[in-house]
Amino acid sequence: MKRILLSLALACITVFSYAQKDLAVGIRFEVAEVEDNDDGYTIFKYKDQDGSIGYYLSLMHQTELLGIVLDNASSSLSHFNEVCLNMGASSDDAIAFLDDLLELVGEDTGTTRDFEARLTNGAEFLTDSCTTICYVKKGFLSGKYLDFVYEFKDRTQDVELRKGAIKSLRSTLKFNKKLHPDW
Repeated sequence: MKRILLSLALACITVFSYAQKDLAVGIRFEVAEVEDNDDGYTIFKYKDQDGSIGYYLSLMHQTELLGIVLDNASSSLSHFNEVCLNMGASSDDAIAFLDDLLELVGEDTGTTRDFEARLTNGAEFLTDSCTTICYVKKGFLSGKYLDFVYEFKDRTQDVELRKGAIKSLRSTLKFNKKLHPDW
């Protein structure tokens, strides 16, 4: 039974890897995803209108504006902010980008660096280019982390990225590269 399930799983992986080879314009193809508290981090491939393809690191932060809990039901009104860091045109560029972020976490507290990024329109389409400033910070009881600050609709937003999330994204991306070496 295990062999049948394993064979079926490998067949599905092969079929899906060939089916997703052509990337549609304006559609995200997620490669890796990690969640940490209220923040979500996703690496995805994206094809622009001009045909160029790039890897992006989505930094998303959810702010709960209003939460209601009644008996066994709960509901909330949340606001999502997202900025997507440009990681390069290939998976090798994306891995090098994550290695660079890991080195940046090791820098002294207060170190800053600018990153090229793009904003989203709320429907997962990438829009305007922007610059996000990254600060190396130290938590009260935790280790160092990266704090990305950017302007969105006349408001300053920030998203924290921890070393563990970077390592997890990097290992998932490397595993995906082994599965799809020609991607």
